Amino acid sequence: MKLGKYSFGIGDRFNHEGKAQLRAIIKAQKKGVDITPVWNKSNREHDIVHSEPEGTRTEADEAVRNLSWDSTYCVDADHINLSNVDRFIEHSDFFTLDVAMYIGNASTEEDVKAFIESCTVFGE
Repeated sequence: MKLGKYSFGIGDRFNHEGKAQLRAIIKAQKKGVDITPVWNKSNREHDIVHSEPEGTRTEADEAVRNLSWDSTYCVDADHINLSNVDRFIEHSDFFTLDVAMYIGNASTEEDVKAFIESCTVFGE
């Protein structure tokens, strides 16, 4: 998959605004701005409103079909991690990893050593 020079995250918690948002991108395209729409909804958002990634995919596909969009578009599994990626695999084009659980946590000495060794240039 190849995104255009500009991409724009769209979508809403309740999967009702896909066509309206795509219409805005179509207006931009008519003015010469090529934007790849990317529907996204985080795992947290799905949990809050009790939805599933399939609904985001359905919203995107229906908006594209109804407005005859013939350019690239994508569905992003937004803010996911290894504990919840499975629910997104079938319905997403790419995956934005949430690294928040790792921020502020010290790495083990073994991990630091392995990382440094992986960065060593051969012959130096």
